[in-house]
Amino acid sequence: MVIMLPLLAVAAASCHRASTAGGLRETGAARSVVVRIVATPEGCPPKPGRVAAGRVEVDVENLDAETVSEIEIRTPDLSHLLGEKENLIEGLSASFAVVLVKGRYIVNCPGAFRPRWPLVAIASRTAGPR
Repeated sequence: MVIMLPLLAVAAASCHRASTAGGLRETGAARSVVVRIVATPEGCPPKPGRVAAGRVEVDVENLDAETVSEIEIRTPDLSHLLGEKENLIEGLSASFAVVLVKGRYIVNCPGAFRPRWPLVAIASRTAGPR
């Protein structure tokens, strides 16, 4: 059974090497915005916290948070999971990709002192008039 979320799509994680320059990453034919999230015992703030809507590459790392083992991107009411990385024990890093429409999202890292952090997708600069 396939569940479709209106205006939200989850992209498959990129499994090949990509180069990063200035917060943008070339992944074959597509350009992505890159968000870096480092889990610590205090929390997992996304950097940057505001991104252009569209494909977003999420690079995650568990620096030293033994109580945190997953990082998620969720809708503001936490009802829909858009992307996640589980089993992210101390010292590990990984990445996944999501496609975000303009709006507000939550970065969630259960087990941290402050588990929820805002992530905002703003209108894409490349979008032109229709």
